[in-house]
Amino acid sequence: MSGKKTKLFYGSDKEISDMKTKHQFHGIDLNELDFSSNNKIGNGAYGNIYNLADKSGKVSKDYVIKKIKFNIFEKKFDFWGKKGKLPFKMQLPTVLDKRDMFMREVKTINKLEKYGIAPKLYYANLDEYIYIMQRMDYTLYSLIYPSDNPRVKRKSLSPEMGYKLIELVDKYFKTPIFHKDLHSENVMWSDKLGEWRIIDWGFYQTLPIVDGNNTKVNTTSNLHREKVGETLEVNDRILKSLWNYCKTKIKKGGPKKSDWEKLQKAIRDYIEKEFPDNSVKYMKYLDSALRGVGLKLFGGKRRKTNKKINNINRSRTTMSRKLD
Repeated sequence: MSGKKTKLFYGSDKEISDMKTKHQFHGIDLNELDFSSNNKIGNGAYGNIYNLADKSGKVSKDYVIKKIKFNIFEKKFDFWGKKGKLPFKMQLPTVLDKRDMFMREVKTINKLEKYGIAPKLYYANLDEYIYIMQRMDYTLYSLIYPSDNPRVKRKSLSPEMGYKLIELVDKYFKTPIFHKDLHSENVMWSDKLGEWRIIDWGFYQTLPIVDGNNTKVNTTSNLHREKVGETLEVNDRILKSLWNYCKTKIKKGGPKKSDWEKLQKAIRDYIEKEFPDNSVKYMKYLDSALRGVGLKLFGGKRRKTNKKINNINRSRTTMSRKLD
């Protein structure tokens, strides 16, 4: 794809430059930020999420800050390689690659926020590899599997939130962006917005586009097929997890059973409308038992079994932890 097409979902250099000129943000001193373990609230794909706080003790309730930690990122992949989890040795990014990766993520988030897909970005500093974004309240995973930990905020997914999740998936499919790590902990709900947003855009790819206006995605490309699998495959993905949650609620019955049945129908209607040529295949997969078939449906390799996926999910740290 040409550079012009790639820039469709980039914010401008000026917008990012303007973000760096701030020295204070809502009373927080940006020159004296506190990245201590007490303020750490979660892990991104290659960085950590913190409460937005400074060394004077001021903490923001509305914003969080992400600090890229490339050394942690590299050690993680090195560890996986030593354990034999990967069939190849991961090539570590150069300094230039790291800067490009960070700037791509910042610019993409800044642009996707205007489409209601990513959280709003307020400040970015390329030299420090940090950016400030609006605080989200719950991951999709934490809403489907509420924690018994008293330190974690508790909330369950509602049918209304389910419809909003379908809307988010629809927005995502209408943009030529492939997230590449879209699972139930990278999709987050904001009580204030009453909407979902997608986080962790460090590894995204731009999809092939078939028209001169940079709007129509090439749905026959391998990347697009992978993007479909990203929302439908194993149980920690988006539509599959929502579908299974509906099934669980319907099985339990109760006064809201019909609401969950209507939500299931909305998922079915969306898939039939969005993927008319493959809707039967996709629905058959969604309604099947979880046996780790995963990306095989979409032309990829077989995923881990459901048991292994659940073990991984239980070990993840979510951003929704409420610190003392």
